[in-house]
Amino acid sequence: MEIKKILPPAIILLLFLGSWHIGALIYNMAFILPTPVVVAQTFVADFDIIMTGLGLTFEAAFTGYIIAVVMGIAVATVMSLSNILEKSLYPYAILLQTVPVVAVAPLIVLWFGFEMKSIIIISIIISLFPIINNTLLGLKSTPKTLVELFDYHKTNKFISFFKLRFPSAIPNIIA
Repeated sequence: MEIKKILPPAIILLLFLGSWHIGALIYNMAFILPTPVVVAQTFVADFDIIMTGLGLTFEAAFTGYIIAVVMGIAVATVMSLSNILEKSLYPYAILLQTVPVVAVAPLIVLWFGFEMKSIIIISIIISLFPIINNTLLGLKSTPKTLVELFDYHKTNKFISFFKLRFPSAIPNIIA
């Protein structure tokens, strides 16, 4: 790699770590702002504990994401098939996105405890709206000429959905 590509990010990293170290030494409150050296030493000393926690958190977050994918595609599918349901459900999907997770997380922890369920629910809340929104956008942006072609051939809605609308929405769903 070229030094021109590596040097600017490396300088920024060194400036950041240096500022962090100096700030930690000036304020002398190690329990609030430990130095980068202390953080690195603790990471090495407690590596097994940290990796166990990382694995459990990843498992819970991934489980929540998979649940959000299934729920999001199902809700967007229902919303795309009925304008009344779309107008009824979409405001709640937007509400789900606008409420800050930081405000809801303490309630979720109080209701469900310090267990995997809380992480899964928070993961669902974070992921659900983008999946609903992108899937709905993809399902509604199927080329009109193709929809008319399927209508012309009197294809039922179920086949039209699974052979035309859903496949054309896959790029949006993945996004």
